Amino acid sequence: MFFDKQSFIDLAITLQIATIYILYLIYKYTIIRYRNYRAYKKITQYKSKVDDDEHKDSYKSKQKDKNSQSEQAQKKNKKQEIKQEIKQEIKQEIKEQPKQPNKQAGPSLKELQKMQSHNKGKEKNIPQKVDHPTYQSCVKGFAEVITGIAFNNRYTVASSFDQTIKVFDNSEFFIHQDQPKFLSYKLLDMHPTAICITQKFDFIYYAANNSVYELQFNPKSEDKQYFVNLLKAQNCHKTDIVGIHIDEDRTIITVGQDTHIKIWNLKGEQLKEINTSYIEHYGSSYSSGKLILSSKNADTSLFHIQYGKENTFRALEKIGILRGDKNSIYDVRINDKATRATLVSTTSCRVYNIGVDFKNKEEPKQIQIYENQKISSAASTDHLTVVSIDTDLLLFDQHNQQIDLIKGAAQTRIVSIHLRELHGKGKQYLLAKQDQCV
Repeated sequence: MFFDKQSFIDLAITLQIATIYILYLIYKYTIIRYRNYRAYKKITQYKSKVDDDEHKDSYKSKQKDKNSQSEQAQKKNKKQEIKQEIKQEIKQEIKEQPKQPNKQAGPSLKELQKMQSHNKGKEKNIPQKVDHPTYQSCVKGFAEVITGIAFNNRYTVASSFDQTIKVFDNSEFFIHQDQPKFLSYKLLDMHPTAICITQKFDFIYYAANNSVYELQFNPKSEDKQYFVNLLKAQNCHKTDIVGIHIDEDRTIITVGQDTHIKIWNLKGEQLKEINTSYIEHYGSSYSSGKLILSSKNADTSLFHIQYGKENTFRALEKIGILRGDKNSIYDVRINDKATRATLVSTTSCRVYNIGVDFKNKEEPKQIQIYENQKISSAASTDHLTVVSIDTDLLLFDQHNQQIDLIKGAAQTRIVSIHLRELHGKGKQYLLAKQDQCV
């Protein structure tokens, strides 16, 4: 039986279709098996973690019960010993001294014990103040590392890995200097990685679980429901968001660790996305339309956001590169007027003049440099530069002359500095962020 050429072509096509279909079935089967395997693995890991946690909790509760019983017994023994000692001292004083009719009676045993316990509690709660005339206050109360701070003329906000966001009234730093009062918002099953606050309407925007949220707060709420949390954009980046900025009533800027920058409107709709092609983003700083990033790369790019008529977003463009360092840049800061940029690497701190005419292709100029292997962060304005070396703060003027030294400004290594002039106050305020204090 003979076949013509067309029949051979049809047969080849059917064989190709059959092989493609078989390969598709194999691929589909393997993908389903792989997904089922991953789901099963996650479930087993979750069950094992739950069992371990329950076992640990039961073991800890038993240990706590034992410790509490032993502590109670020790306390009782100590109380009895103190009572006996005080009684013996009182008896000896009565024997040695003659009775005086007009002498006032001393404190009783219970009063002495109350005074001792009261004094002990005071000694433990004494805050460690910085011995410097410019020191104002210290914010404590975070259980874990602080992930971000931001402030405007009225409020200071801070976020932490302990899943909390705290809001401080700036006037509290002058009224209650030892521990300013604050409002606290607790997040569920997530922790904030970056935070910012608007300058006009006191709205907080924060990033958590690669998503963007708007936190509205009203400190004068009568029903004590101070916060309203709103989801703005979900799954914004592939990895953690390391920087979030708000440009008032216009746009939200997010910087992901995945080397992407994204621009959103206030409804949560994406307007622009740029891949910087850096190795990894560490953080960012934004002011007056200018954005700068910290990353593993030595060269740092400077971006500018342009707006059209009626404050509508038009473009995000790269306007310059800040060169000069050979190491990774892990901390950056732009001042309020967007005229100074401060870059910190593992060996130096460099200050650049970015208030130049970029339209005429004028490049930013390096105006100051401080070299020290212990520099951890820095910030600058047109007239002042602050550099942190471990727990100390060094202040320099515009002529690169040191004008002050704040020794022991923090209990631990300072990881971030924010320097800003509050409008209407006529003074510059400095925030130095530690691991668990501001």
